[in-house]
Amino acid sequence: MPSAKEYLKEELGWTDPGLHALSARFAEVIVEIVESGLEGVGYPVVLSPSASAKLIAPRRATPEDFLAQAEKQFRSDVDRIGESVGRIGKDPEKTLSLTGAVVGNLTEEELRSLLTSPESGVGFAELDTPGELELDRGRALVGAPDVERCGLDGEGQIIAVLDGEVLPHVSLAERLTQKGNFSKHGWGEKPEHAGELFARNHATAVATIIAGDGESDTGETPFKGLCPKAHIWNYKIAPSTPRGSDVAAALEAAFRDGAKIINLSWGKKDADIDGRNLWARTVDALFERDVIVCKSVGNAGPDPSTLSAPADAHFVISVGSAELDGSGVQEGSSRGPTADGREKPELHCPGGGVVSGSFDNTFAPTSPPGTSFAAPFAAGAVALLRQRFPEATAAELRDALMSSPRRSVAGDSLQLLSIPAALQFIGSNK
Repeated sequence: MPSAKEYLKEELGWTDPGLHALSARFAEVIVEIVESGLEGVGYPVVLSPSASAKLIAPRRATPEDFLAQAEKQFRSDVDRIGESVGRIGKDPEKTLSLTGAVVGNLTEEELRSLLTSPESGVGFAELDTPGELELDRGRALVGAPDVERCGLDGEGQIIAVLDGEVLPHVSLAERLTQKGNFSKHGWGEKPEHAGELFARNHATAVATIIAGDGESDTGETPFKGLCPKAHIWNYKIAPSTPRGSDVAAALEAAFRDGAKIINLSWGKKDADIDGRNLWARTVDALFERDVIVCKSVGNAGPDPSTLSAPADAHFVISVGSAELDGSGVQEGSSRGPTADGREKPELHCPGGGVVSGSFDNTFAPTSPPGTSFAAPFAAGAVALLRQRFPEATAAELRDALMSSPRRSVAGDSLQLLSIPAALQFIGSNK
């Protein structure tokens, strides 16, 4: 089988010195994207004069002198690369003093033309991304591709997303409904507000992890959610509600509207995490009415007892974030126990680094630890179980999701979600 660089040479016409300047992993990602049929995607790129370029400066130089020397040494390189990027119609996003690197966003075609130009000054090009850009990594980790081959796609299921305002991402077309607004901004109001912008991107990422079908403005992509035929009911609780009790009211509204699965990737940090706060009591009351709430544990780890409410509820499914290779718990993921000594979280799912829907109908990797993006994997899993076993109770579904064996990883107890194992567990107990 040809290497990624051989593929670029034979199929896309890449030549040296362009191939030599491209990092091996970047070449693999380009091949994966091209083979998926996603053309014209913009890659976050770091362009350097050389991967081995080293700064020549006295070891005992002050930080100011050190940076001044770096800027002097690499100034001509930065200017040359920046001008080359400008000639193809792009603006450099930033420059890095200690390496002479220029950061930008380029398509495969733009990158190839730049790297094959002797005048560009680029000696090395690599991906600039905070997370993993390996296709479908999160879905594969929880066994979603195996489940999909069995025909489970979330059809007929409704998941309530209590979050910011979910953008009308093309991957959610005709399956997104604005149900209730509990925030201080109306639907579509103040799009330039920083908090509103963050909340909308956050909510859209959550919703597409659950139910995105992988579509983008440039066509179909591999970035599919767990339930590509499920419906999302959006209850807007962010960027902020007038009072914290409004979140409890939003939970009640989702229940009143008939939702049986709720994702809550926002939390309350100043509550006693003993299961007695309003949000936790509301979640437990809903569970008695056959409603499952999936809640991110928060991003205050690795210290113990750093959960945000209502991850402390007795019958919530609290979700921490796992490394994308399943090797352990991401460091920043909050830990239990609760204040009254109960072990948490119930599950770990892929979190920071997974690719999700972003603004302008695109997809982008999330940032670690990203427990907000771990919870929707659990919510999507509940929807798949309900699709397969529509008569199952909330207690049976919760027990099934927690059936995966725990294992200890560097002092942490990891319970990695396995949708096939959960299906097998509930099926064997029916």
